Amino acid sequence: MKVLALNSNYPSLSTVCDKQVFLMADSSLAKSGKPWFLPEYAESFAYRPHLVFRAGRLGKNIARRFAHRYIDAVTIGASVEASPMPDSAIANAFDGAAMIGDFIPIEEIPDINNITGMMGVDGGETTSLCSADMICKIDEIIEYLSQYFTFKIGDIIYSGFGTEAVTLAIDQVLHGSINGKEVLNIKVK
Repeated sequence: MKVLALNSNYPSLSTVCDKQVFLMADSSLAKSGKPWFLPEYAESFAYRPHLVFRAGRLGKNIARRFAHRYIDAVTIGASVEASPMPDSAIANAFDGAAMIGDFIPIEEIPDINNITGMMGVDGGETTSLCSADMICKIDEIIEYLSQYFTFKIGDIIYSGFGTEAVTLAIDQVLHGSINGKEVLNIKVK
């Protein structure tokens, strides 16, 4: 399984989709319901929320008009960045750098191009993301990525963030939802 993450993909941070991709190992995933331990090898860690999609079919060089057929589930997640780090690839792809919620089957989503994700800390202020606002829609992302990577069942796509980074601290609880359904709860230890 691959974990692919895009950079910014919302007009609040950019006018174009940043198609820079971070490739992460499956050990980068930090699943909902489990604690996230603050590593000691960097001074600070910050997260950015993403809508996260899961591949449900094998495919390569996927045409945009067929791309929606390759997604079987969606959730909310966060990419975590460590700083300062000597290597930007490691700063974004270490073990636990990809927080991820529980997936909702795509059949339960009325419109893949109008998914609302919310993420916040300690029940307070939340960040909202909507797939309708993405600069590069998921079909375009799949078309682009499938030129370089063969999609396999279970591959995960972080579709790009839309906010500035939020610093993580011990004892915070991150929570997230998709279309109002809670899918993510992670305590920082």
